[in-house]
Amino acid sequence: FTNRVLQTCEIAGKTNLKNRSNYLIKVIDNLQRVSDKLSKTKSANTLDNASPFLSGFGHIVVGWIWLDIAIIALQKKNNSNEKQSFLDGKIAACRYFFECELPKSEMLMDFVFNESDVVSSVKAEIF
Repeated sequence: FTNRVLQTCEIAGKTNLKNRSNYLIKVIDNLQRVSDKLSKTKSANTLDNASPFLSGFGHIVVGWIWLDIAIIALQKKNNSNEKQSFLDGKIAACRYFFECELPKSEMLMDFVFNESDVVSSVKAEIF
């Protein structure tokens, strides 16, 4: 997965999407850091924060897809008669996702990395 994402980032880095590419690389590095820690953890509570991990991972996947779409939209803008406003919309959607949604993945991955017991410490009887 990470190799494919980094290939996309390499392509985007040669366009005006370089900032998005650099940010996704940073997010992938954080994912790798969290994954490495989880794979080495022997704790019985390792899966306690599976939902935040999967949510954060999902945001990363969608960010990668938006970056891929934006690359294609840029290529088509420069090389075709496609409707320019449609292509501009794809590039704007990528920007929105990277500025408003993708940062959530960092927060979620940091939460998992810090091994919060906010879930596992709650007693069933309080419900």
